[in-house]
Amino acid sequence: WSAADSGLLDPNITALAIDPTETETVYCAAGSIGTFKTFTAGVRWIAVNLGQPRAVITSILVDPRFPTNVYAALSGLGVYMSDDAGRTWLLRSLGLQSTNVTALALDPTFTSRIYAATSDRGLFKTFDRAMQWDVAGVGLTSKTVDAIAVHPTSPANVFAGTPGGEDGFVVKLNPAGSALLYATYLGGTGADTASALALDSTGNVYVAGGTVSLDFLATSGAFKTPLSHGRDVFATKIAADPTLPQVTLFAQVAVGKGYTTTFILENTGSARADGTLSLKDQQGEPLSVTLTDAASGQAPLQGSSFSLAIAAGAVRVLTAERPSASDTLTGWARADTLGGALAGVSTFQFTEDRVLKAVAGVLGSAPISVATLPVDNDDAESRFTGFAVANHNTEEIGVKIVTLDERGAVSDVITPPDLNPLPPGHQAAKFLHEYLPGRLKFRGSAVLIARGGKKFSVVALLSNQGLLTAIPVVAEKASNVPD
Repeated sequence: WSAADSGLLDPNITALAIDPTETETVYCAAGSIGTFKTFTAGVRWIAVNLGQPRAVITSILVDPRFPTNVYAALSGLGVYMSDDAGRTWLLRSLGLQSTNVTALALDPTFTSRIYAATSDRGLFKTFDRAMQWDVAGVGLTSKTVDAIAVHPTSPANVFAGTPGGEDGFVVKLNPAGSALLYATYLGGTGADTASALALDSTGNVYVAGGTVSLDFLATSGAFKTPLSHGRDVFATKIAADPTLPQVTLFAQVAVGKGYTTTFILENTGSARADGTLSLKDQQGEPLSVTLTDAASGQAPLQGSSFSLAIAAGAVRVLTAERPSASDTLTGWARADTLGGALAGVSTFQFTEDRVLKAVAGVLGSAPISVATLPVDNDDAESRFTGFAVANHNTEEIGVKIVTLDERGAVSDVITPPDLNPLPPGHQAAKFLHEYLPGRLKFRGSAVLIARGGKKFSVVALLSNQGLLTAIPVVAEKASNVPD
């Protein structure tokens, strides 16, 4: 190690963050003076704290997609944001019920969604770059949250760490934040605290903290097991369970008459993933296709259900088509696997006279109970927002749609007849203005809710001058949206 503090006015550093697009650009919090920045990997630092009150900064975040957006948690003051790479800062704490923010974390796939941990009021989240915060963390038993981490490839999985009184503990919530998936204590007979969390791409959880317990559990071969100085640090790994079944849903596929759908399936886990890939049409019937795996060198397969075996760290690219069909069939697909950790995308494309006319990629996802999607309708520009919803369940579901304007106020609440019920295995694809003709020009968001606590799969698409583009779906809703 060597000193890299030239220009810092306070040597007490409480937080660091690296710009992921310019890795020599680093932000740091220096005591109570505020934020400093280096463009030279620490060779020289300059103050970037205009608008920041003097306070200890507990956490700094840099948006990986829009790195000029930087967030800082100021102890006792709340969350501040800079949208000009730190030059100026504004308070962004509307809705936060505590100013004692201990940690910040963001969703790497939808960076407008940010989580804030507090020392006295639990966990909060925002969907709009900290403009409005809502309560999160239903099921947490402690209002003191010291650490938070978002899974890098499955961002619906959020982990929170708390002191837990005499013991630290780790909690995993379901994607809706409404129930525990697991909770475990870490500690012995003395006082133990969990102070930091991290995750790897396979779902393993790493916990660091401190202990004074003489009987703190240590595994065989650990670097150091006996307590020596009254209080020691610990590092614990909680392994992901590779045997849990995983369902990955793709809410939209299209095959025939120029349309093909390509599935790119990656096993990010440490064990092999085995299972099946199945396709269904809009009526829930098996969708028969010709499936080609070019890398395997094998002849194309015919059917609607296909075996999967993907080695740890491997990728399979499978193309589904109906080469001689005179019509286009649409539907959905699901991958059911055991072992590993499957991630994927289905890309459907339209080719006419050997010219690619349209292409849209749909991220695979676990079943969800609510989906929020951005809406940008303008009939004068031939721009419309649509969606596809698939019912993967063995029983029917109902779907409610709520629209919100740009200010976040509820505009419409409808229960479309063709989605209530949506029979098992069925899929429906619609443009929003088909249900709401008065929204031909509308900007805001739409929330799809699976009624009665059921789950579904949803994809959002934007048609711009007839060209389709997939747009992000967030598996959460704002607090003012009725259930």
